[in-house]
Amino acid sequence: MKRAASSGLTLVELLTVVAVLGILLAVAAPSLADMMNKRRVEMVAAELSSDFAYARAEGGLRSRPVSLLFGSDAQTSCYVVHVLGAIGFCNCLNAAGNECPPPPANQIFLKATRVTALRGVTLVPSRGMPSITFWPPHATLGNDLGTSVAIIGNRGYQLEARLNSLGRVLICDPNGSMGGSYKRCPNE
Repeated sequence: MKRAASSGLTLVELLTVVAVLGILLAVAAPSLADMMNKRRVEMVAAELSSDFAYARAEGGLRSRPVSLLFGSDAQTSCYVVHVLGAIGFCNCLNAAGNECPPPPANQIFLKATRVTALRGVTLVPSRGMPSITFWPPHATLGNDLGTSVAIIGNRGYQLEARLNSLGRVLICDPNGSMGGSYKRCPNE
C-alpha cells in the first residue's frame, strides 16, 4: 500500500518559524518605540508652533496681551493660551474647564494643551520662563526675546521651538537627534 504525500508542516518546522519571528520582533520592537517617540516629539512641536501662531494672531486682534502659560508635574507637561486679565492666573494643571479663574478675574481662556508623561514627551520653557506673552498693538514679544521651548522625548529625541522678536516660530534640532529631518538650531 502506498502512503499519501503530506502537504502540512511538521511541529519542528512550525517551531522554527515561530522562533525566527520572535527574534525578528525582538530586534524590531526597540526601533519601533524609537520611531513612535520621534513622531510624538514632532507632533507636539507642530502643535506648539501652531498654538504660538494662534496666540500671536489673537494678540493682534485684541487690545490686551495674549499669553501661553506653561506648567508641569510628574504626570503632565502643559500650557494654556489665554488673554491676560487684571486678577488671578490661569493654570493648565487644573481640571479641564477650570484652567482660568471665573469672572470677575477678567482672564479669557482660549485653549489648553496637555502632554501626559505616558506619551514620553515633556515641554521645557527656556530660562525657566513660565509664560510667553504677545503684547499689543502688534503682538510682538516685548522683553521675551530669545524665548524657546524644548520638546524632549524620553528616548533622546529633541526639538526646540524658538520665537524671534516678531513672534515667528522656528522649529529646529538642538542636538542632531532628529537625524537631519530638521535644521540644526543656530547658536544664540
